[in-house]
Amino acid sequence: MVRSLRRNIDVFRPIGTACLLALICAHAAFAYSVTECAQARDPNLRITACSELITQASVDKKSRTGNELGVLYRRRGSAYLETGKSPEAIVDFSEAIRLKPGYALAFYERGRAELSLGNRDRAKADYDMAIQHGPRYWPAYVSRGYLRLINGDFEGAIADFSRAIEIEPNNAVAFNNRGLAWSKKGDPANALADYSVAIKLNDRYALAFANRGHLHEGLGKLDQARADFTMALSFDPALSLAAAGLRRVGVNPVVTAESDHIVDEGRSRVEVNCSPCHAVSAKEASPNPKAPPFRTIGNLYPMLMLRDPISRGLAYPHRDMPKFNFSGEEIDAIIAFISSLPASE
Repeated sequence: MVRSLRRNIDVFRPIGTACLLALICAHAAFAYSVTECAQARDPNLRITACSELITQASVDKKSRTGNELGVLYRRRGSAYLETGKSPEAIVDFSEAIRLKPGYALAFYERGRAELSLGNRDRAKADYDMAIQHGPRYWPAYVSRGYLRLINGDFEGAIADFSRAIEIEPNNAVAFNNRGLAWSKKGDPANALADYSVAIKLNDRYALAFANRGHLHEGLGKLDQARADFTMALSFDPALSLAAAGLRRVGVNPVVTAESDHIVDEGRSRVEVNCSPCHAVSAKEASPNPKAPPFRTIGNLYPMLMLRDPISRGLAYPHRDMPKFNFSGEEIDAIIAFISSLPASE
């Protein structure tokens, strides 16, 4: 290694020390690899790495094809989305699609970004394009099915989840979500079957246990409901909806004690950090009119999407919010508290 380095230095010696340093510095200016852009665990590092590679490609016009550059923009967009910067993500996904027409993954991820901003029609259009260009890309069917579910199109949701299951038969999420669509449609038999398959595929799937518990409760099968809610809470103590279900069907308060403690922890966190702007109680108005009351956040991120956008928003808040360094457990507690609030418009 030393001999190789010396040979390289000897090669450059005739051009002078200043030129050699300039060449070394120019190389050091682009220090990140494609691997870091694609796989670095820290999304901020991925943003930096991808940005550097994009800049490098603009300096050396022949260094990457349009398709390769499109992939870099898509990867940076994914990292932006992970950090809650949805507008920046949408810009990058759009550039990726321009550079690489028919890029199904970029359409799919742009749809996720649009949905995180509440732009349901734009999200639907992007999911449609993702499916058109990637007809076997099952996550796009799951996401479009979820969108149809929250829009009340239960038949369309069932069709999308069914197609995802055809492509990926071991997809526990698609079975759970289809079960929810069957339940919303008023078909408890098919809902029960799908929840049970989801649990068979993932025997620690807390949300599927909770959903099946709600179904059993509605059917008057309180013993089965109690068992399902108990299992859900054992796998996810922050699932306060399961704790609420257990209280409805009657259970020793000891069973819900851990969940109740998590809800209390979440309430404490938001009272200390968020109450100067957001309403925390079930009725009061927010001190900052631009800050939604906590009781309405579940309406902004309905059903299955609560944790993901809430987590990103807390970790990387918008410009009017202070920066919070919440741990994963603290975020779980805050979401458990939000879920425990009665829904309100």
